[in-house]
Parts: sequence; structure tokens; C-alpha cells
Amino acid sequence: MKSKDSDKNKITIPGVSKAFPPLGKGGKKPAAARLPWPRRRTSSSAAAGSDRSLIHLHRAWLLACVAALAGCETGTPPAYDMIMMTGGLPRSAGEGELETEAMAEGDAEAEAEVPPEQAPPVFDTEKAARRFAENAALLRTLSWNERISYRVGGSFTLELVLRVASDANGDAVVAEVNRAVSDAQGVHRAADARPATPEDDQRARLLADLIRAYTTPPPGAMDRVFAAGPVPPNGPGYGLEWFAATDFVMPGDSLSLSINQATIKPERLEFQSQAEDTPVEGIATYRELPDGAFYPQHTELRLPALGIQLIAERYNFRLQPHR
Repeated sequence: MKSKDSDKNKITIPGVSKAFPPLGKGGKKPAAARLPWPRRRTSSSAAAGSDRSLIHLHRAWLLACVAALAGCETGTPPAYDMIMMTGGLPRSAGEGELETEAMAEGDAEAEAEVPPEQAPPVFDTEKAARRFAENAALLRTLSWNERISYRVGGSFTLELVLRVASDANGDAVVAEVNRAVSDAQGVHRAADARPATPEDDQRARLLADLIRAYTTPPPGAMDRVFAAGPVPPNGPGYGLEWFAATDFVMPGDSLSLSINQATIKPERLEFQSQAEDTPVEGIATYRELPDGAFYPQHTELRLPALGIQLIAERYNFRLQPHR
């Protein structure tokens, strides 16, 4: 017959038919009981202590399993998390809640430390219009040299040095300072260059006037360009604002201007126009004078249909005597 004490000491897991045999007195394992996993073989001298340690660990593990399964059936919180997560030491009441609140406060502080994303500054187009109008008025008080290099088919044909100033009405007054041409006796005669003709001289001056019309417009001419607002950049747009216009100097033309956002000064001007019923493409880059005025230092003009290239460079700025 089975003893009542033996039945009491059995551990029965709900939902499992097999019952684990009880542990004997003094921590000794009954002969009929077997561990659910193989244990390491030990020497006879250390076997007793090792078995006792394993028995206690096994019993704690079994108790945790029983508590977990009982909690799953009854809906009560499983007790094994106290053993598995706290090393066998149960947490005090409310400790989990305090940890959750502390984590939430830490997350809130971390979010507060991150600065909100700032919107990019809005470019002041009215300020830009005033800046360009003031610069145009300032350039009218100055005179400068223009070196005009005129090439046909990639070969040197004509070079002019012009002195440009403004009269009382703001109109350009141009005087020739020097010239160099390609002719049969000239030192600039290239082996594959043709002699300069009067038509070359006339066309070179016409194209130089066209460059001034786009790169040095009168005060207020840029107002409508800025009033239209910026446009998407047609190149690397970092730190730049781009503006565009059509019918700026003549019907059917177009221009694109990039402006430095910080200094409100032009960086590059591109324009498409016509001269003598021939398409013209121009690119100008700007520099700054010591007094802060900006000007087109280098401009390249091309007439692809005629194979003509003209380069205009400005230098030697002086204040006009009557100004």
C-alpha cells in the first residue's frame, strides 16, 4: 500500500498526468527517481555534495515550472519571474511601476534635449532687390577696363581693350584704349587664323554691349526678377538661391541667376539671347571690389552657329572724376 505521506509529498503539475516522485529526507534522492536530464559523472568523493547541489537547483526549477503552469490556468501572474529575473529574490511591491516611471521620465528628458528641427530661413527678396539697385547705382560712379578677346573657329582673331564709364544719364561711354588684330604682318598672326575684318570688329563691340546689358543692368531692372521669387536650382544649390526671368533685355531671351544666401551677392549668371538673328549663350561669374560692390569679372559668350567665342574681362576700376 502507498503511504499517505508519500502521496502528500508528490508534486503534481496541473494538466500533466505524470507525477514527479518526492525527494527523500536529508536531501537524498530516492533510487527510483531520475532527473529529467543527464547529469555529469563525478568522482565518488565529490558525488554527494554535487548531487545535493543539483537536487536543490532542480527543486527550485520544478517549483518555478509548477508556479508558472498554475498561473497560466488560474490567470494569476506567474511566480517564476521572481526567480528568473531577480535571481530568486522577489521584488518589492510597486518596484516595477517605479522602474517603468523612471524609464518614461528618462525618455521624456532625452526627447526634450533634442532640439526641434528648424525650418530653413526664408530668402529676403526685397532686400536682394535693394542690394542690386544700390550696386548698379554704385557702378555708375566707376570706370573700368574691358579686355575683349574675339575668336573665330577657336583661333585668335581680334583683341580690344576698352575703357567704360557712365555719363550723367547712366548710359555707357566706351573708348578704345588698345587693340591687337590678326593680320598678315601682325605678331598675333596664327598659322590657322584668318585676318580680322571690319565685320569682326563691329561684331565684337556689339557682343560686348550685349554682355553689359545682361551683366550690368540699370538700377531697378532686377526688381521684377526678385518679385517672381526663387526657382528650383539648375545646379548645386547649397547656400544659393536661384532666380529666372524671360524677356529681360529683348523678347524671347531668358536668364538664370544664382545668389549667395548669406551675402546676397551674385555668383553666376547664365543667359540665352540673340545677336544678328543668331542664338547667343552667355555665362558670367562675379567678384567683389574692396568697397563691397560686385561686378562680372569674367564673361564668356558663344555663337555656336558661327563658331564665334568672345571673352570679356573687367579690371582696373576707378572712381570717375566728376563723381
